[in-house]
Amino acid sequence: MSVNKFCGCLETTCDTCYNYSVSYCPLTTNINIPCTNLTHNTQYYFWIRDKFGNIWYDTVLGLSDGSFNINTANFPVGMFVPQFGALDIFLTTDSLGTIAYPMYMNMQEYNCVMFSIDEPV
Repeated sequence: MSVNKFCGCLETTCDTCYNYSVSYCPLTTNINIPCTNLTHNTQYYFWIRDKFGNIWYDTVLGLSDGSFNINTANFPVGMFVPQFGALDIFLTTDSLGTIAYPMYMNMQEYNCVMFSIDEPV
């Protein structure tokens, strides 16, 4: 497991992000983020920032295992390909992005996920 030090989030603090990547699959419309602490059927706000500082958000529901799925159809075409680069992912409990919700990965708390798409193997 590796982590990446990232300054930013939606505020101006530095956070240690969990590094997570998946292999590229052009037919995939849902990407699972395997955190373990989200409450089943509870709505969260999912924030994503690219390497240029552009920010998008959507709502997600906690799944029964505590994870959530990103619906890639709700974001710009070409965003979830290897060439797009790393994306920063954050969760909040409010639509303004002011109340951060931590994600637990491998029994450790993170405020963000540094997410990337790998070339297919």
